[in-house]
Amino acid sequence: MESKLDPLHNLFFSHLAHGHMIPTIDMARVSARQGVKATILTTHLNAFFFSKVIKRDKKLGFEIDIVMIKFPSMEAGLLEGIENISSITSQEMGYKLFKAVRLLQQPLQHVLKDCHPNCLVADGMFPWATKVARKVGIPRLVFYGTSYLACCVLDSFLRYEPLKDVTSNDQLFEVPGIPNKIMMIGLQRAVELINIPFPCAYIYHF
Repeated sequence: MESKLDPLHNLFFSHLAHGHMIPTIDMARVSARQGVKATILTTHLNAFFFSKVIKRDKKLGFEIDIVMIKFPSMEAGLLEGIENISSITSQEMGYKLFKAVRLLQQPLQHVLKDCHPNCLVADGMFPWATKVARKVGIPRLVFYGTSYLACCVLDSFLRYEPLKDVTSNDQLFEVPGIPNKIMMIGLQRAVELINIPFPCAYIYHF
């Protein structure tokens, strides 16, 4: 008699922002509907935003669950209850929240050891998650909420540095290394919360 194989088990770990959590939760739910066991790792306050829909899926018979870890607010100098980017009201709070996020490496490792997933699907905002997954001997998939085109443009900026020849915000320049000709104009600093310069501009396709 053939023994029944355990289902593939993926653990999903989203960045603590609604724009990242929503697609991550959707991926976990789709996985569960395809017969994959899905575990969502988050903090207590963030679990509140989607726990009802996960409970509903479980009642329908899908193997999906939430594992919660304590967010180290106080260790990072934040007030208790600050566990999501939507709660940030200053640049200083932003720095502290990202410091707290980096402190989640050890809790993540403990959860991986306890849950024994086959794969970790972790947000691109957690570059250290690859090292954590390697320590427990499982692969890590990276989730980027940004579109593929935007990721390619960012890679081009980092690889070819087209902005070094841009002298004004109105100057039109081509994004190198992209199959289609893409021109951009202007330069703004987005993601000021974590002080990362990111090119935001009007995009023209030729």
